[in-house]
Amino acid sequence: MASTSTSNTGRQCQMEQPRHFSAMVDGIVSAGVPSITRMFSSTDPGPLLTMMRDDKVHEYLSDLYLSPTSDEGLSTRPLVYVAETDKDTAKAVEALRQQQVSSGAEGKPFDLVVLPETSFADRSFAKYVSYKPGILVLQPDTPFLVPGGRFNELYGWDSYFMAAGLAAVGDPALDALAKGTVTQLLYQVKHFGKILNANRSYFLNRSQPPFTTSAIGLLGSSLSAQERADMMELALAEYRTVWMSADGGHLDPATGLNKYGGSPVSLCLAVEDGGYDHTFQTMADARGMPVQKLVHDIYRGFGLGRDTSIVDAEIFRTVADDLAMRESGHDTSARVARVASVLAPACLNCLLYKTELDLGLRAAAAQRKAAMNALMWDEERGIFADFNLCDQRREQTPPVVTPAGVVYPLWAGLASAEQAQRLRHTLVTHLEQAGGVVGTSQPLHTVKAGSPSCSSAPSPACSSAHQWDWPWGWAPHQMMAWDGLLRYGFEADARRLAFRWCRMLAEVHARPCQCVPEKFDVVAAGIGGDAAVSTEYGTQCVGKGEYFGWSLASVLYATHHPRGLLSPQMRALLERLGSVDEMLRSGALQAAQAAPSR
Repeated sequence: MASTSTSNTGRQCQMEQPRHFSAMVDGIVSAGVPSITRMFSSTDPGPLLTMMRDDKVHEYLSDLYLSPTSDEGLSTRPLVYVAETDKDTAKAVEALRQQQVSSGAEGKPFDLVVLPETSFADRSFAKYVSYKPGILVLQPDTPFLVPGGRFNELYGWDSYFMAAGLAAVGDPALDALAKGTVTQLLYQVKHFGKILNANRSYFLNRSQPPFTTSAIGLLGSSLSAQERADMMELALAEYRTVWMSADGGHLDPATGLNKYGGSPVSLCLAVEDGGYDHTFQTMADARGMPVQKLVHDIYRGFGLGRDTSIVDAEIFRTVADDLAMRESGHDTSARVARVASVLAPACLNCLLYKTELDLGLRAAAAQRKAAMNALMWDEERGIFADFNLCDQRREQTPPVVTPAGVVYPLWAGLASAEQAQRLRHTLVTHLEQAGGVVGTSQPLHTVKAGSPSCSSAPSPACSSAHQWDWPWGWAPHQMMAWDGLLRYGFEADARRLAFRWCRMLAEVHARPCQCVPEKFDVVAAGIGGDAAVSTEYGTQCVGKGEYFGWSLASVLYATHHPRGLLSPQMRALLERLGSVDEMLRSGALQAAQAAPSR
């Protein structure tokens, strides 16, 4: 686990006279969206070479797995993977490889690996997960979105939120890009067996939160009836084989609830140097060895199979929990760390409830809802709690509240009218902060400058080492909260939260960097602190004009929402200086909220 560091954004981009909110929106469309658009070309090797770049696999892992003296017969060249089931694309990529070799282009020529169709049934793709990192080619000549910064590939749940923001605008070019992004998600289901965490070989063993049917639903009239039917057929196949099959590792038959997992179990290659030190430090101390040595041995034990004796029950469970946490998308969060492989999360089961409704599986949805009400609903706290399948009990972390059990049930429409009232109260009481919805209502695993830990009482000086916890806020939780509140008629709350979030992003974008990063300190946004943060692997604000995918999409979603989240008067307020709480105290925001949205 990387330790929390002070924000570098504050040093790089000191505040200047703020730009207008409208300037940020214009910049998102004119510069932000193009900067995160990618496409595999069937005739030009340039885009493929761009996608091959991977800044996430640290140098020490490359040395470990791709050393020229390795006895595994590994190539030291970059690897490009194509599905055996897409023979036309395999031929096109081989032609690109030959073109690169014959032209003498700069950079190492790549090696092409064709993934056998059978490898997804017998899990023989495991060797590509563990020690042969490379890019997975998607449907050529179809543009799609990537998150940006170090994330230079198609990501599962990021794609849904990015497509939602673009589709809300109503611009034909953005509609086509949203459609291309969703098309690539379904391409993965067809040719790689599931929507992957991302299209790298080391992500073949895990998926991400299932937004598949919701993503298809974004495309509206841009899909023909046949296109929609074909996509929904693939979504049904993914639901059955990935999430509901007996051997898929995600279903608990005894409760009917689902959990995150992934197979085969392995450590993630896309972790910065030292990223696993916190996870394995105690085990390394018990074995009398440096933690980096233990981490290296674990990589070798799982990945290369050279010496599996290091993998005892404790290490296997820890690695399985880490894999499940990363499949959840909430990597990292103390809510799921060290327990994710035996946890039925409220958020996942809400997503599958909506999936079942979208697929017309109403009996399955009803069964899931009944199980969640019986096992997850916490009447005292007014939330749906995660359910521990090992201990057969609801997870108890009072008074900590997270969006998983509050925002997701509203968004999915799972809550009854009475439960929705409780969830709304919990949301605005425990999770609403100056900049929007926070990841947890207080720190779960805390760090503080100058000391190893700090009080559990929330404060600006006390924050979580986990980037999905207090005091950080993320775009997907905001967008889901707005829609969930609107679904149940809590319009004023939805509009206020959208305003808080957009105001904070405008403040960050106002700096010389003109940047929209991926995560924010939504608590510091209300006390004059630095809302752009560098927890774990850092912020994307390392150069001028950088935009992170779902953050920019959230602004488009708020400003073009079909329910009119931001009235013209609220848009005008967003151009001003001053905190949201000051606007509330003066009554200015309430007056703007009361104005017609259109």
